[in-house]
Order: sequence, then structure tokens, then C-alpha cells
Amino acid sequence: MDLYEINIDTRLIIRYMGHVTYSNPWTHFSRIADEYILYVMQSGSLYLKEGEHTYTLKKGDAFLLDPFVEHTGFKASTSDYYFIHFRFEGFNKLPYGAPHDLFDLLKRNRKTAQDSSLYTYDVYAEPDTQKSYFPKHYNPQNLSTLFSLLESANSSFYEKHENYRKIASLKTKEMLLHIAHDYANHVMGYENKTPTKALSRAIEVKSYIDTHYPQKITSQMLSSIFDVNYNYLNRTFHELTGLTIMDYLSRRRIEHAKALIASSSHLSFSDIAYLVGIDNPYYFSKLFKKYAGMTATEYAYGISFKEYK
Repeated sequence: MDLYEINIDTRLIIRYMGHVTYSNPWTHFSRIADEYILYVMQSGSLYLKEGEHTYTLKKGDAFLLDPFVEHTGFKASTSDYYFIHFRFEGFNKLPYGAPHDLFDLLKRNRKTAQDSSLYTYDVYAEPDTQKSYFPKHYNPQNLSTLFSLLESANSSFYEKHENYRKIASLKTKEMLLHIAHDYANHVMGYENKTPTKALSRAIEVKSYIDTHYPQKITSQMLSSIFDVNYNYLNRTFHELTGLTIMDYLSRRRIEHAKALIASSSHLSFSDIAYLVGIDNPYYFSKLFKKYAGMTATEYAYGISFKEYK
């Protein structure tokens, strides 16, 4: 698989983006672009030849066309997809595909990120430990987040409010990182699991919790949102993450609480509990000690001697 190493700190410039639907069979025209073009398929199929290689894009596929390489359609089809034309010096195409030690590299990078301190910028000072890898042709497991970002970027681009191009560019960067993160999950272990509908649903649940954990989340809500039996969903989620859904939710909330304690000395523990989605301050104290290994007071006292940058 062709991979691109990403330097996300490099400026990304959006030239054009949008969404098209071809309800009648259509063959892509020939072109040589002087910029990258990202396609994300919403439905249908798209048959492309780039240079000497042919690709068949299906629903959910993300595909990156290289600049200065001719691409053309080779078969008519109906299709519905988003496209983004952009210039970006942050892509470095790897000459021989994936590094032979990609699995170990991604594992190390993930651990570095998870172990990084809340109190310093060390994680930004070590770019080699935060490299991301973007696959040229990939079907992410977590499509709901990807399409949400696409719709938001597209809306910002065409509303033309102040800084609309910068907003669309930032959201495109987030899309690239989202796909790279999804691919890293795949390489680090999810690839060993059968890509079932249940697994895809569990990945969507994880993404939903990561985004909505400050809100009220119950087993009944998740079962309704994802239209699946909660016990079945919980078992699949445990296979994916090693944690139950509620255990993962609690851990996510306490991690956020630790960050708030470190950076918001004016907030009471009751306020912090509320901000991370826990209404009962006594229950918050119980959870904090369970997952942090100490009380919130002990944690706050311990970090008061550290410089939070």
C-alpha cells in the first residue's frame, strides 16, 4: 500500500472542494492536476487509472490523487462523492510503501502520546515520535466522523464567512489525521479482527464517547443511537478496547477532569465533575480515586508544584 508521511505543521491550502452526484453512469475525464485531490466516496463506484495503476473506489473509500500524474476514468458508473483540491507540502510519499517496522513505530508513537505529560509541551518538541501515516487508498472504519468533518468543511467553504478558507483547511487537516489515526488502529491490531458490522459499530461508539463524554450517556441511549442490543455492543466494544463501554466512558471523563484540575485552579471539584458529565460530586470523587489512584485533592496538591505550560 502506498503511504504518505504527514508533517501536519505544514500549511495546507484549499483551492476548491465540493460534493457531486452522478445518477447516470459517468466516466471520469482525463486530467493532470498541479495539486492533491482527495476523494471520499459516499455511495456508488468510481473507476480511476492514475499513471499505470488502476483503482476501484467504493462506498466509504478515501483516495488521494497525486499532483502532476495523469488520471482518467476507465469505466462508466454512478457515483456520489466529496472532493477536495489542495496544496500541501506536508506529504512525503514513502518510496517503498509501508516501513518494515511500521507496527512497532506506531505502537511507540501511540504510547508516547498516551504517556505525555499534561504539564509540558514535550510532545510537540519530539516530532519523530508523533509521525502519522496516510494511506493512499483506504476505507476507514469510523466513517461517521469523517463525513461529519467533510460536511462541516464543505459548509464553511461555501458560506464564505471570514477566514472560511482557513477553517476549511484546518478541518481538512483534521480529516487527514482522522484517516491516519484510523489506519494506525488498523495496523496495530484491529487488522487481526474480522471487519464485521459489529466491529465497525463498536469503533463508532468509541468515537461517539470521545466526542460526547461530557454529556449524559446511558446504555439505553447507545442502544437506540446505534440500533443494536447493548449487551452485544458491549461485548464487541470490550473485544476492541479491552474495556467495557462504561469503564471506557469513566476513564475518558477522569482524564478530562485531571486536565481541568491542572489548568483551571478557579474551578471547584463540583464544577469539574459537571463539566466532564458527572452530576453527582460524591460519585465523581469515587471515580476519580478509582481511575487516578488518589483523591482529586491529592492530585491537585501534587501538581501545584509543577509548572503547567
